[in-house]
Amino acid sequence: MNNREKHFYCHAITLNRYKYNSHGREVNKTFDKLLVPSMDHIPDWVNNTNIPPPHTKEPYHNKKVSLNDREWGWFLYKDIFDIQMGKSSKIKSKENNFIIGSSKNFNGTNGEYQKEKPYYKKECITVGNGGNTGCGQAFYQSIPFNAKSTVNILYIKNKKINTLIGMFVITVIKLEQYRFNYGRKWSLQRMQTHKIKLPITNTGSPDWQFMEDYIKALPCSSNL
Repeated sequence: MNNREKHFYCHAITLNRYKYNSHGREVNKTFDKLLVPSMDHIPDWVNNTNIPPPHTKEPYHNKKVSLNDREWGWFLYKDIFDIQMGKSSKIKSKENNFIIGSSKNFNGTNGEYQKEKPYYKKECITVGNGGNTGCGQAFYQSIPFNAKSTVNILYIKNKKINTLIGMFVITVIKLEQYRFNYGRKWSLQRMQTHKIKLPITNTGSPDWQFMEDYIKALPCSSNL
């Protein structure tokens, strides 16, 4: 049995967790009767799928970058971002495409997908604008997607946002979560008039390069 097959069986066993609990039905007595695929029925994709290399804890670079030696400034969201409210595509697709909603799970998708062509381009930020748990949840989107009306989509004006800048900005946005809830949604109109605080350059504009350098200096950033 190779490592790919071992990982497959680990996943197959893990999917049975719902059958057991810690009081009265432990896995130890029935583990030998657990049904999993036989070696003759392992799917072909197990050995054909490319597995990414293991993650490393190393930073992207070893340059020391501090948040404390920077000037910060307030900006209206509408001055920094082109903001849209989510809507789904109506063009059918043969492939399943994730749909972003107001969720705190799976990059905002909550595992949902649909057979519709992606409506929104990649390299942007989605922010939940309503819901019980998703209001203010922010995610960087690296692939095209569809979106529900419960999210706002933010594209930085005159700037291509990459993963590193995205990680910095969504962290700042999430600090505002406490201001919103199901009864006070972060609607498109409300977000347009709100402000975000960001590191600035000597000329007073957002310092996107510093944000990128800061994320690169964090542990594990070489995995981004």
